Amino acid sequence: MELGVNFIDTADSYGPYVSEELIAKALAPYPPDLVIATKGGWNRPGPNQWTHDASPKHLREAVEGSLRRLRLDRIDVYQLHIPDPAVSLEASVDALAQLQAKDKIRFVALSNVAMDHIERARKIVSIVSVQNRYSFADREWDYVVDYCEHHGIAFIRGSRWRQAALRTCCWKRLRRITKKRQSKLRWRGC
Repeated sequence: MELGVNFIDTADSYGPYVSEELIAKALAPYPPDLVIATKGGWNRPGPNQWTHDASPKHLREAVEGSLRRLRLDRIDVYQLHIPDPAVSLEASVDALAQLQAKDKIRFVALSNVAMDHIERARKIVSIVSVQNRYSFADREWDYVVDYCEHHGIAFIRGSRWRQAALRTCCWKRLRRITKKRQSKLRWRGC
């Protein structure tokens, strides 16, 4: 926090639950400018196991659990972790909109979605952000980034844990490229 961090992104499935508990243990009471985002709708019943559950009942329970673990009265940004193929997106998003109306969630967001999901969700509630996998090496979601930019929706870059090694290996190269571009821009008078 002393270095200017003002956004923390987590999920109830990380650990599971451990990430939220550690954040609260380390940082509560929270600085007033800190934004905490968490996710629900994707469970982790065991190692390397992921199951969908974005049913309205589960999302209500997940939000209450995250509030308790994070020691919050309201979650700043709550993301549907991933659409559930067994539950309509509209039912999931409507449940989050109801929780927002009850002041349990400040902003509703989506994760791991396509443009169609965003458009359908926006018919129910304002979507503040989208988080999808994205990097200089993984540009599958460029069209979602463009859509978000066009509609004033924040895009949060997500990644898989195994991509961390790739990011580390490529960081020096990316910094060199960035420095070269900045030099060209300065030379052109930009």
